[in-house]
Amino acid sequence: MFSKLDTNSDLYLDQAELAAINLDKYEVCIRPFFNSCDSYKDGKVSTAEWCLCFWREKPPCLAELERIQVQEAAKKKPGMYIPSCDEDGYYRKVQCDQSRGECWCVDQHGGEMMGTRIHGNPDCDEVAGYSGDFGSGVGWEDEEEKEAEDNGEEAEEEEEEEGEADDGGYIW
Repeated sequence: MFSKLDTNSDLYLDQAELAAINLDKYEVCIRPFFNSCDSYKDGKVSTAEWCLCFWREKPPCLAELERIQVQEAAKKKPGMYIPSCDEDGYYRKVQCDQSRGECWCVDQHGGEMMGTRIHGNPDCDEVAGYSGDFGSGVGWEDEEEKEAEDNGEEAEEEEEEEGEADDGGYIW
């Protein structure tokens, strides 16, 4: 297929050669698909990029959707759970089973977060504690703030006695 599209035989598919594929106005996925194949972002698709594009491993949510479509098509049951994928093929934070009215939080690979399955929509940002450390749930707290909460009013009294508020280490 690549060699048929490579009309100038330079071992690259340029935009003009790729345009031949894009002639079908009803195939809206073709252009984004081939743009995603251009891993070098040089506007051309090499033979290596072409092969990689067709052999790359699918993201987990997309792979599960395809498995459901292929294996379950013949015996599709009403109310069967279908995962919700983001545009990159990974699981969305909130997954819902419409037939049961339940929703729960998952990581990008579909792993359910314990204790999040409820009727309605859970707040997955709060549950996961998205703190920049890949959802460990560990919150970041300022030690001074934590001490102030622990000591309660004592911290306020000490600050008033000092006469100056702590400037947080900044030089004004």
